[in-house]
This record gives sequence, C-alpha cells and structure tokens, in this order.
Amino acid sequence: MDPGTGPKAHRASESVMEARDLHWRRACASGACIEVARRGDEYLLRDSKDPDAVLCFSEQEWFSFVAAVRAGELDL
Repeated sequence: MDPGTGPKAHRASESVMEARDLHWRRACASGACIEVARRGDEYLLRDSKDPDAVLCFSEQEWFSFVAAVRAGELDL
C-alpha cells in the first residue's frame, strides 16, 4: 500500500450497523478469529471479539493484503 493510504477504521457508525447484516466468513488460529465480508467493491475485516471495530479495504488494497499474506511478507 502507498503511504497515506490504507484501510479505513470504522466504529459504531451507520456503515458498521449495516455491516452486521453481511455474510461474514470466519478464520481462526490459536484461539483468535477474524471475520471478512464483502460489501460492493469493499472488503471488511473485523475481530470476532469486537465486531463493531471494522477495517474497510478497497478491492485493490484487499488483493494487495492477501498477496502479501500468501507470500509470507506479514509472518511474525
């Protein structure tokens, strides 16, 4: 991602309320779970323990993020 761009964080806003009605896919590892949903051309990401804190990615940002994960660039 370019500096100055990146996912937008949302909390307790109208868009988050709408996000609750989306189809969320869950992935878990070591007891921690994240959820991902698609809304139009946006991808939403949240921690299953804090569903009101949502990161919103553009399609380009999302595909860049997924590519970096698959390439091992974000491994801890």
